[in-house]
Amino acid sequence: PSAPLRDMQARRLASSDVSPRWVASLDRIETDAPVILIANEVLDCMPARQFVRTADAPATNLWAERRIGVTDDGELIFGLVNMAGASDSPDAMIEIGQTWEISEQQAAFGRDLGRLIAETSGAALLIDYGRDRAEAGDTLQALKRHAKVDPLEAPGEADLTQWADFPLVLEAAVRAGADVTGCRDQGDFLHALGI
Repeated sequence: PSAPLRDMQARRLASSDVSPRWVASLDRIETDAPVILIANEVLDCMPARQFVRTADAPATNLWAERRIGVTDDGELIFGLVNMAGASDSPDAMIEIGQTWEISEQQAAFGRDLGRLIAETSGAALLIDYGRDRAEAGDTLQALKRHAKVDPLEAPGEADLTQWADFPLVLEAAVRAGADVTGCRDQGDFLHALGI
């Protein structure tokens, strides 16, 4: 998904025997033959919105969206924006203070992948850290030189990531016409391959 990383990869492969072709999105892949897609840690780099359950109200959950702002000193800071009555608030029943993550881009990837697989009779394998069921939790993290750091500490110098929302991705793929076998953890997957 990253144009700068695609350019870096093209430069590194320029003198090799490999002749890759990059596409900007899944709908740009030619569908005249079955597609085999292996995506390793692609979902976790797609952004997610975070919502925090703030209070109870009669028959309603009240939510705030966690966003990034700037202090008077120019420092980045997390803050909450009240989402009361907003149509895009989660409908999850979680405890006050817990976080719910929604990634529209992961859902769109699942939809586009489902459409592609339905058209081509191909297959896809998505390998990532993630959930196999919907649940609360703040999974945003930043990694710099193989160590966790504050996500706001050094913008642009650390890799931002959050868990893949496999139930969301799979549901979108099914709605787009794909057959889905579900999630497996790494150990079960490797055992099924005979390891």
